[in-house]
Amino acid sequence: MKNVILAFIFIISCISVNAQNTEIELITQTLQNYIEGSTNGKPQLLKKAFHPDLKLYYVKNDELKTWSGALYILDTKEGKPTGESGKILNIDFENNAAIAKVEISHPKSKSPYIDYFMLLKTKGKWTIIHKMFTKKVASNISFKNPKLEFLWETDSLLTDIESAIYDDKSNTIYTTNINGHWLKKNGKGFISKVNLEGKITNLKWINNIEGPTGTAIYNNKLYVADFDKVLKINISTGEIEKSCLIKGTERINDLTVSNNGAIYGTATKTGKLFAINNGKTTILNNNLNWPNGVLFENGKLLVGLGDKTVSFFDLKNQTQKLLTNGISNPDGIVPIGNGDYLISSWEGMIHYVTKDGKKTLLLDTRKEKINAADITYIPSKKMVLVPAMLQNKLMAYKLID
Repeated sequence: MKNVILAFIFIISCISVNAQNTEIELITQTLQNYIEGSTNGKPQLLKKAFHPDLKLYYVKNDELKTWSGALYILDTKEGKPTGESGKILNIDFENNAAIAKVEISHPKSKSPYIDYFMLLKTKGKWTIIHKMFTKKVASNISFKNPKLEFLWETDSLLTDIESAIYDDKSNTIYTTNINGHWLKKNGKGFISKVNLEGKITNLKWINNIEGPTGTAIYNNKLYVADFDKVLKINISTGEIEKSCLIKGTERINDLTVSNNGAIYGTATKTGKLFAINNGKTTILNNNLNWPNGVLFENGKLLVGLGDKTVSFFDLKNQTQKLLTNGISNPDGIVPIGNGDYLISSWEGMIHYVTKDGKKTLLLDTRKEKINAADITYIPSKKMVLVPAMLQNKLMAYKLID
């Protein structure tokens, strides 16, 4: 009888979790209608997203201003994209009420807009009933003499760990573990979950994949490079929803995501830079020198190359501009929020690189033979996560001044 009761409780909890996942997906679709409608000149999508009585609120010259949703839709020119891109920052809901936060960026603007939404669900449909917006305040983070302070390390169970990424919604670190040679498929790769104290909470959350490397997160989906494929994983359920083959890549290394959900990646062995946008794959460059770390930022890709350079690739103008050089095997590239970057070298170094290309060596563990693979940075905690690949562990440091 006890087992029956436990089974019933488990079934009910699963139903509850699935229901929550469904609501998040429905809210996300409404927000995506808003983003797509406002940035790509599609007023019909805005009509689907907005309640007819919606008003927009903002402050100008220290006075409250309002704007009707109907006029906002009229001001959206059919078929004329604005050049902006948007991403959903967070969603919170209870029963039939929700709030959400969205960031809208323009390549020519240093400071994006932040939109706050109120949504209600009626007759099975989520609708935006009010919107507030403002300009994002530029970060005043400054590091004159940056250093790394050791915090913790995991147990040595993360076999051939290649990358780490943090998801603020689930408050979880996800690590990719090749579990074999990085150029040989073996079906033994896995993805682990780690908490912010360095405890491995689920060693093989995703198991029996070929050899996962780089990652990106967008709208509750974890995208993972797995040799010549990009996996799309539902973070809530752990289900691999899609596997996208990128022909001719052989070994995809790193991934990054744009504000509108386009995935970009590097194929190190074959020298390729590619994009996946709305299900369509495009090879952006066929002849790069051992491309590795990649970061999307303001309409550009920052790419680390085998010739020890890190350069910007402008996606619109197809131009290239050097940020810095002299960084061996640039594996992970992460922004810290003030225009500067942390860049790791696989051999065991991390450099602090300013927006004008000046670099400072923060970490050098080459003598100890401790690697620094595809790093990540958690701005709210100033925490740097360093995959020590050959030591099979994740190490955490704090960025201090």
